[in-house]
Amino acid sequence: SNYRKRVGNQYFSLKDDHAKIGALMFRNAFSKVQFDLEEGMKVLVVGRVSLYEPSGEYRLIVEHLEPDGVGALYQAFEQLKKKLSAEGLFDRNQRPLPLFPKRVAVVTSPSGAVIQDIMTTVARRYPILQLTLFPAVVQGDQAADSLVKRLNQIKAIGGFDAVIIGRGGGSIEDLW
Repeated sequence: SNYRKRVGNQYFSLKDDHAKIGALMFRNAFSKVQFDLEEGMKVLVVGRVSLYEPSGEYRLIVEHLEPDGVGALYQAFEQLKKKLSAEGLFDRNQRPLPLFPKRVAVVTSPSGAVIQDIMTTVARRYPILQLTLFPAVVQGDQAADSLVKRLNQIKAIGGFDAVIIGRGGGSIEDLW
């Protein structure tokens, strides 16, 4: 509670039905938070108790903060998606899909289950579609560079009606 977003350090209170403690999260730790903190939100924190001598009050120095409850990661994902959408990143350069595409580029791991799923589904539902695989790293620190490299390659080649970027399995935490 008592949360107002500030530049730099973040000050707020943590409370439940029985107790309340002031909390401080330093700028460096807060920069790693991957969701928008909101008033009244349930959170899990890791921190240490500290005495603020000028007022004689104890407070929690928060070192890690994450949303609590079922769907917490999904909530963080939805907030990120909303932010990126507000920036217009989903609409940029987007063209309507053709009703009957002929050539589709597929960017994914050549050894993952997702490429097999795509090929099986296309063979069953739209066998005249030509798929071209562009192997890429789709998980971990190298994924962004690998995906951008393949998308630039697809753009340079040209002639594709659509692009599928596929990733299957793994954990949701690896998505960002």
